[in-house]
Amino acid sequence: MKKPSENKETKRQEQYVVDIDLKFTKAISEKDILEMIKLINGGADPNIVIDGQPVIYMATINGWDELVIALVNNGANLFCKFESDITFIDIAVHRLNEETLLSIMDNGFDVMKLTDSEINDVFSSAIFQRKIEFLRRLIAIDGFPETINENNKHAVDFMRFWINGTGNILDELVRIGFVLPDDGSLYYYIFLENRSYEAVEWLISHGFSTSVFFEGKSISYWADINLSQQRKIYDGSKQLPEDSPNIINAKKIKDLIVMSTN
Repeated sequence: MKKPSENKETKRQEQYVVDIDLKFTKAISEKDILEMIKLINGGADPNIVIDGQPVIYMATINGWDELVIALVNNGANLFCKFESDITFIDIAVHRLNEETLLSIMDNGFDVMKLTDSEINDVFSSAIFQRKIEFLRRLIAIDGFPETINENNKHAVDFMRFWINGTGNILDELVRIGFVLPDDGSLYYYIFLENRSYEAVEWLISHGFSTSVFFEGKSISYWADINLSQQRKIYDGSKQLPEDSPNIINAKKIKDLIVMSTN
């Protein structure tokens, strides 16, 4: 049986928790980030739910890096699901700076506890946001997929945003240890589909065969499809002139593929 003094101390502690959580809720409503950080470090519940979502969702979606770090350091659940089943780390890649992401990893976040689909989403988002050091950290994880398979077309699709002579994402991925697939057929298909001709040229110049097949069709076939698509005005009723940039570029890449295949 507890002594009266022990009961009194227990009640005092319980009241302290209630009070600090009320203060934290008030700080959230006022978007007082510094006060929220102070309260979290002082014992407020890092998993408190606001409007049906954990507080770390609000902090992440608003890009409040310092608050996210405070929540992580004080035991926030990093495997909670947000609206539409989006994971915390996926939103974090889009909304937080890279230093914060690396700090989260240093704090023990285990990305391999995610499902394969969720890992693919995080990897794709990191490519889209060009978080190179975070990508380096992911690739270095034992068991992390070393290449992108058919189930992650989004990652390849996002690469097309970062294909240029001054900062090619493919060069950067290879530099940090990412292994491109042997045949590259998925890459050829998506880059052709999105008219990312510099990316196609990169594949060819780095020794990726154009004699491969995607969905049973040759890369030359997909180059022909791309060219025919470029010959059409968006409404499909008229053809673009043969000297238009779209047609010239599509012909150039088709000729390069044919020459490389022969």
